[in-house]
Amino acid sequence: MALWDEAPVQERILDFLDAQQLLASFTSMGGVALREGAHCQCQLVEAGKEENILSCLVDFEEELGFGAAERQRLRQQGELHVLLGTNGEVRDAWLCRGNSC
Repeated sequence: MALWDEAPVQERILDFLDAQQLLASFTSMGGVALREGAHCQCQLVEAGKEENILSCLVDFEEELGFGAAERQRLRQQGELHVLLGTNGEVRDAWLCRGNSC
C-alpha cells in the first residue's frame, strides 16, 4: 500500500484541504463544504527524495440553503495536486488548471 493510501495520511490530506478552504473551491455559490464524510483517492504524479506530488480526486458533500430556503446536501468532486512529504506530512496543495492534472 502506498503511503498516501493509508487512512491517517488521507485524513491529514483532507484536514489540510479543509483548513486551506480548498474544498470550498468546488462548491456552488453559497454552498458550504462539509469535511465530515469526505474522502480522497490519490495517485503519484512525481516522486522525489523528500516529497511526492500527487493528483487527488476529493469527494465530499456540500450544504446549500440558508434562511428561508430548505437545506440540501449535494455530492461534489474536485481534482487537485498535493505535495506530500515522504513522512506523510502535507506540505502544500493547489487546484488543477486546464490539463495540469
